[in-house]
Amino acid sequence: MGYTFRGMELGQLALWFFIYSFLGWCMECVVIRIQLKRWENRGFAKMPFCVIYGFGTFIAFHILAPVEHNYVVLFLAGAFFATLFEFATAKAMLKLFGEVWWNYDHLPFNYEGIICLESTIGWGFLAVFIFGFLDSIVRGTVLRVPIYIADRVGLIISIAYILDFSFHFFKNFDNKLITREEIEKKIMEVCPATMIKRIQEIKKFHEEHLPDRQKIISKIQQTNGYQRMELISKKAGDKFVEINDGRKEVMDGFVDKIKRNSK
Repeated sequence: MGYTFRGMELGQLALWFFIYSFLGWCMECVVIRIQLKRWENRGFAKMPFCVIYGFGTFIAFHILAPVEHNYVVLFLAGAFFATLFEFATAKAMLKLFGEVWWNYDHLPFNYEGIICLESTIGWGFLAVFIFGFLDSIVRGTVLRVPIYIADRVGLIISIAYILDFSFHFFKNFDNKLITREEIEKKIMEVCPATMIKRIQEIKKFHEEHLPDRQKIISKIQQTNGYQRMELISKKAGDKFVEINDGRKEVMDGFVDKIKRNSK
């Protein structure tokens, strides 16, 4: 006789696991629909399963079975362990995928956007609902499935999901690598061009906005204000240096030309 879990054989356990994964996926889609006003696939793969719920329920029955008939303790323990599991899952997802499939930043009393007081309370009520009502229906339905059928169907769904998950996992991983390579290439290509463009913009600015130099020279010669203008020009040149080193060369040349024409 092989492994059994709450009276279920291995094939029946696989069906039980994917039923909870499917129900979790449905709940996530409904919640997102209410919050964001749009439908969104909440699974990592294409198949309609959030296996986090399957694993979470499986682990919960191992940990919380001793208190499953004490609903107060079940609520508190369910809230605590589910939040702990949610936190650990989020950290693992950040390591594997670089992202988390949920975000509680908009909710009060959240930590890093991955756990919050509202979800913790929700997990407590969900634990009571599953242990006190839902599991008797799910497990009762699975136990009615003949073992030889459950074995085959459970195996097919398991293989299909593993292939689906693996495909999207490696596709997502490859996309991240391509993105990084493209960013590095873009940096190498864009930076020099940006610098050249900036120099051209500075040059164009001076050509378009500096007054006619000959008019300034004539003005200085007429008013004998060479020394004062020289001081003003120098200060202006220093200010230009603070803004952009490229402007200093323009200003120095401008002052030199004033000096030559005033002699």
